[in-house]
Amino acid sequence: AYPRLSGPGVVEAWAWIGEAFQQTGGDGRTQLDRALFLAPRSASVQALDGLYWIRQEQPKKALAAFERAAAIEPLNPAWQVALGDAASAATDLVTASIHYRSAVVLGPDDPSAWRALALFCLENDSDVNNTGVLAVRNLLRLAPDEWLTYDIAGRIALRIGAMQEAFAHLLKAVELA
Repeated sequence: AYPRLSGPGVVEAWAWIGEAFQQTGGDGRTQLDRALFLAPRSASVQALDGLYWIRQEQPKKALAAFERAAAIEPLNPAWQVALGDAASAATDLVTASIHYRSAVVLGPDDPSAWRALALFCLENDSDVNNTGVLAVRNLLRLAPDEWLTYDIAGRIALRIGAMQEAFAHLLKAVELA
């Protein structure tokens, strides 16, 4: 058992140390387990645990961790995006779509939610003409200075056959990048 350490940020520090180990080629599981032991009700710790499992190519374990994060912070659209990513990795595209759509409902002014929904539509050829186009319109409104916005907009325009629009968006992406 791990000793209880006190002080704000200590628990998250253990989880971030685990993340740092992963980013530098290590495992990080020991540090994440310590953080989970100390604060099982921390949404950020649960989310970092989910990220760990995504990297380990175990999407069902990632889904469980992200579900815990979402239960702790049910109004945070980031956890719905993470759940969508994990469901996609588990090839459950129906559930993934539900989570991405929930993310934009919870965060209608959050460009990352719209970006995730647009990419989901594009990468899975899922309702690109309607949901994908709507998502990219919102993304263009919310993140007009990001090259990735125009890259996604250009790719969606290509998919729906709007070649002039695609060219303009992709050119803007290159200019911004």
